Amino acid sequence: MDNIVVADKATQQISEAAWGDMRLNGPSVVKVPVAPAQVATATRSGQDLLLTLKSGEHITVSQFFTANTAGQTSDMVFENENGALWEAHYDAQAFKGFAFEPLASIDELLAGAGVVGSATPEWAIAGLGVLGAGGAVAAASSIHSDGGGNGGGDVAAPARPTQLALSADGLTVSGNGEAGTTASVRDAAGNLLGSAVVGSDGTFQITLPAPSPDGETLQVQLTDGAGNVSLPGILQTPGVLADALQGLAISADGLTLTGHGEPGATIVVRSLDGSVRGTAQVAADGTFSVGLDTAHLNGEVLQVSQADAAGHAETVTFNALDVTPPAAPTELAMASTGLELSGRAEPGSTVEVRDLDGGTLGSTLTGTDGHFQVLLSSPRNNGEILEVIAADAAGNISAPAILATIDTTVPPAVTDLAVSADGLTVTGFGEAGAGLSVSDANGYLLGSGNVDSDGRFSLTLDTAATAGSQLTVMERDAAGNTSPPATVVAPGAFAPNVPSGLALSSDGLTLSGTADAGNTVRVFGRLASY
Repeated sequence: MDNIVVADKATQQISEAAWGDMRLNGPSVVKVPVAPAQVATATRSGQDLLLTLKSGEHITVSQFFTANTAGQTSDMVFENENGALWEAHYDAQAFKGFAFEPLASIDELLAGAGVVGSATPEWAIAGLGVLGAGGAVAAASSIHSDGGGNGGGDVAAPARPTQLALSADGLTVSGNGEAGTTASVRDAAGNLLGSAVVGSDGTFQITLPAPSPDGETLQVQLTDGAGNVSLPGILQTPGVLADALQGLAISADGLTLTGHGEPGATIVVRSLDGSVRGTAQVAADGTFSVGLDTAHLNGEVLQVSQADAAGHAETVTFNALDVTPPAAPTELAMASTGLELSGRAEPGSTVEVRDLDGGTLGSTLTGTDGHFQVLLSSPRNNGEILEVIAADAAGNISAPAILATIDTTVPPAVTDLAVSADGLTVTGFGEAGAGLSVSDANGYLLGSGNVDSDGRFSLTLDTAATAGSQLTVMERDAAGNTSPPATVVAPGAFAPNVPSGLALSSDGLTLSGTADAGNTVRVFGRLASY
């Protein structure tokens, strides 16, 4: 590290000191062999300056902030390896760090202190050479040429950054500059607020740790790989409105937005896509009323901005009232298990499935695509009627959508079967409304009917059941589900009908005729007496 050079403003003496802590005897011009880009922090402790580099090195310059009786204070000049100079500006009363500005010649600082004009020949011969002052160093030559005593290195400073802008939230500085350089933002006190490398397209964005105070001046500089620093670009943060937006409200019909703002300011209401929905001017009492082009009653997000004549502006977000119920759910379908109901409803709404008594069977949140699937507490596959509703975040409830579930439940077998004594009536219990069929042992249909609403039935057969014969009774519900068979035996031992149509063959050996099916026919006879 090169030596530190000190020019005492009172004694007009120039001295050199090795890199490290030092003490000034009075206000001086201190030249340090460090480029501004190498500085991490500059802090004040009493009258002392503590300079910390990004490498971790640090020095203390004692009595740097001590002023003489004439009010003079010390100055500091930074010099990079190519001889380019920067003056460090600072506020001694409220020190917050340095703001760097390229320096064409150190003569100006020395002459201002009355040093150069009255310097001894030793100063002119030795001192100016050590400091790099006067004709020995001219920053215009150092900064803007590659010749001279700099060995042909890059000493051309980047151009000043352009098209500087500050984001609305005050957290991002953007602009254009030389590609590959480092853009740095400092506050008025010289404190580094953020930096970023300029992209290959010549643009940069610098994220700040916090919004700068309103009306503050920010300095943006570019530093190239050789340590050359551009002239600063100036960015002024916007001022503030005297009265912030407050008390925003929307009318019951969704057509008027009211609130309070800065008298005379212009109010603009926009939707999220930037479309203007209405404008108005804040009255002298601070109130405003904006007529909107359409009703906003479905929770729409609006952006409300106010701007005064000086260009100070603010924008806030406002959610309109949501008093619009969702549409009834659609595309309802029940899984074959009867346990899962699917469909579509307003995205983000809560879907609830209820029985006709109002009992909740299940609920779920609708996805962003409007699709939903509700897992029910128990199977619903017996023809039940269900109501499906959707409720939005504001509590608005849709009209119910009705779903009749598919009946896939087989009815139970009929019970308490009985056959009347005459074999013409069968009674018992079954599923209300189900159809009945009665068949004999050969499957021949003897009669049919329906179960009464109370679950009882009394069925008159078309043909009387034969005493002791087995009858089969089955029921079938409205969905076509058939119950297991139930059987009953006809009571009694009824006498068969008298055989008829008797005929004897010509040889007297065969008797034919008709009798009840299944009966045994016996022929009895006696010898005729003559």
